[in-house]
Amino acid sequence: MPRRMKKKKQKLLEETAGQGDPAPPVYMLVGHGSVRPAYSVFKVDNPYANGGAKGSPCRLLARLKCKHSKSFVPVTSKHGSWIVGVGGGSTKSYGSETIIFDTQSHEVITGPNPGSTKPNPVLLTVGERIYAMARCPSINGRVDDAFDGRINFLPWFEVLDLSQAKVLGGCLTGCEWKELPPSPPVFPGRQNLHHYISRTTSDFTVRSYASVGCYILVSVSGQPGTYAFDTETENWTTVDDKNDLPFIQVAIPHGPELFLAVSRATRAITAYKISVIAGVSLAIMEIPVFSELPGDEEVMTADKFLSLGIDRGFCSVTCWRVDESWDPPYLRAHIKMIAYGTEDIEGRCLDVSKRWKQLFKIHDPVRTLDSPCVAGVFSI
Repeated sequence: MPRRMKKKKQKLLEETAGQGDPAPPVYMLVGHGSVRPAYSVFKVDNPYANGGAKGSPCRLLARLKCKHSKSFVPVTSKHGSWIVGVGGGSTKSYGSETIIFDTQSHEVITGPNPGSTKPNPVLLTVGERIYAMARCPSINGRVDDAFDGRINFLPWFEVLDLSQAKVLGGCLTGCEWKELPPSPPVFPGRQNLHHYISRTTSDFTVRSYASVGCYILVSVSGQPGTYAFDTETENWTTVDDKNDLPFIQVAIPHGPELFLAVSRATRAITAYKISVIAGVSLAIMEIPVFSELPGDEEVMTADKFLSLGIDRGFCSVTCWRVDESWDPPYLRAHIKMIAYGTEDIEGRCLDVSKRWKQLFKIHDPVRTLDSPCVAGVFSI
């Protein structure tokens, strides 16, 4: 039977647990429908645990009192291991913000605000720099104001350099977001307002992206091709004018030039060998992920996934609400985590050789839950 942990006015978490080989912990960001906190941070101590065994591998570490519509990214720097959230914006709470969770001290740190509103932005890291890109065009003010000159274009693309930053009194100082050249060349710049308004945001939605060495790769829906941003020269180039990146959303680093992503063709988690040559050409080799373990069709439908390291495998996370009502607010959700041990077969494929499953049951009668409630999963 699941073990239940209950605290007054706090999240009720039922979980199955187990023991397995040592592995880096997994951090889960759970989204709330309530305004504050918008997210909670949980730590799964051992992703290699098996359901039904004894133990308590999942712990609530912090609640983040911030705005909704954030994206999160792990960052390792001289400051330690952080999970950084960027974004925000709604009709009641306009503007984006930056919030940081220190995985060692469990401190919640406030960072500088980006220069524009970016709901659920694309976030990527290169060294100690965080890059935030709008997923689709964003404007300041009402569209009705465009025709009398009261509308302002906002930066689509910004960077936050942490190399000289310091944490003082729970705030990040010594750094600011810097505007960069507009996102891929197909994204609009400071163009004619009538032309801007006549186009739909779907014309410019970021479809897939990755950070490869000093380059950021991006493909945009409705616009064939792949574009590269050189983070050293801060210039955009077209590295493939015919083909999009072959995966959906982000490609997660898994090893030297090796990435995990969901294939656009098969909707399955797939490995890719990706390299950018002199910023002008792109080479991508697909490395299938095979498994003969029963029930591994679940890999095909993972909501979130992360790398545990090239020698450790990867982990998938799915979540679903279990409230009797089909209408919000949602108070209960299940989160299933599956860790997969893999073996590299002569660089031709990744073979799944082991599997561990855990189930977490969340019941929060005070703070409602988003659907789906898992906003991000990371191993740092």
